[in-house]
Amino acid sequence: MTQCRREGYLVSDDPARLDLDLIHRLLADESYRAEGRPRDVVQRSIAKSINLRVEYSELPDVSRFMICYGTPPRAD
Repeated sequence: MTQCRREGYLVSDDPARLDLDLIHRLLADESYRAEGRPRDVVQRSIAKSINLRVEYSELPDVSRFMICYGTPPRAD
């Protein structure tokens, strides 16, 4: 697994750093393209993909984000 820190950012391709519960909830509940997608499908998709987690050390709770199909998050 590769990890890189630069200018306050951490980029990692370690799948163990991914929050599967959060990713599944965002996809299944808040993404119109993946609405209702089962957790096991999300888990298999992650296992067969190149995943990057990007964090900004100054704002660890706010800076988590995921890019999914290029769809911006909904503003509710």
